[in-house]
Amino acid sequence: MLLFTNSRTGISTHFAQRHFGIAQKAAYRAVDRVRTHLALLEGVRMVGGPGVPVYVDETLLNGVRTLSRSGKGKAILMGLTDGDVVTTAIIPDRRSDTLFSVIDQRIRKGSIIVTDSYNSYKRLADLGWARETVNHSKGFWVNESGFSQSRIESYWAVFKRMIRGAHLHVRRDKLWKYVNAFNFCYNRRMRSHETFWDMISAFPEFPPKITPPKELDLVPHRFLDS
Repeated sequence: MLLFTNSRTGISTHFAQRHFGIAQKAAYRAVDRVRTHLALLEGVRMVGGPGVPVYVDETLLNGVRTLSRSGKGKAILMGLTDGDVVTTAIIPDRRSDTLFSVIDQRIRKGSIIVTDSYNSYKRLADLGWARETVNHSKGFWVNESGFSQSRIESYWAVFKRMIRGAHLHVRRDKLWKYVNAFNFCYNRRMRSHETFWDMISAFPEFPPKITPPKELDLVPHRFLDS
């Protein structure tokens, strides 16, 4: 658990197997239990507040192992951050209804939503949200009001480096654990000395069957298969 919270990329099964000199199955069980614990503790967060900018973006995650014969696929992740706390959702598509549903669940009213120029966000103003747009398609990275997407884009860079560096491929049904466990440590990056203590202060009794939160449900096969 200490190694897990002190690592920027998390702990892989193979690392635990070599480090502790145990069997691969035992290493997997240990790492999966720690990752599940972090994911359950992190849960679903709310971000923003009256007048606070919230940066919203989506990304495509490659290397997701599906349960079908095609083997590898993709998942769509949606990230929201107010510059301090990040919350991430696994979404089935990028339609406006899907994006607005996550926004309503994760962003506090009165926030200023900062997005790119993707068409699905156009109706945000009609729904009562204040919105700032950064038009990447025209080569702009900072808009006239001084807003940019750098805070959420830097998060994606760190998250994908973790997946590629320590795991390469992630099982589709386990992806929510990797996302939430990573966020648990990332959201404590400014007080990393407390991460381990936050982790061990509430070690739960694991239920017989652990299922992902509804908001981080599994992505349908049609969006994952190659």
